[in-house]
Amino acid sequence: MPMHSGWYWGNGSSWWMAVMMCVTMTVLVAVVVWAIVRSNRSVGSARLESPREALDLRYARGEIDTADYEERAARLDAGPGPR
Repeated sequence: MPMHSGWYWGNGSSWWMAVMMCVTMTVLVAVVVWAIVRSNRSVGSARLESPREALDLRYARGEIDTADYEERAARLDAGPGPR
């Protein structure tokens, strides 16, 4: 009687299942790593803008008009006032 009964490897077609399992796990790990890197990159690239940059962006987007922009820019340029 042979030592190995053949139940583990079956009829020889089970090797592809082991290969597919390795491929699937590799793809799964790659997707998780990609998602982590992408989320960290987007979080890391976000920087706080200065008040003047925020004002310039709002004006460029058309959120405020010229008079409002000039008034706010003058206040920013004047520095902090008395509180």
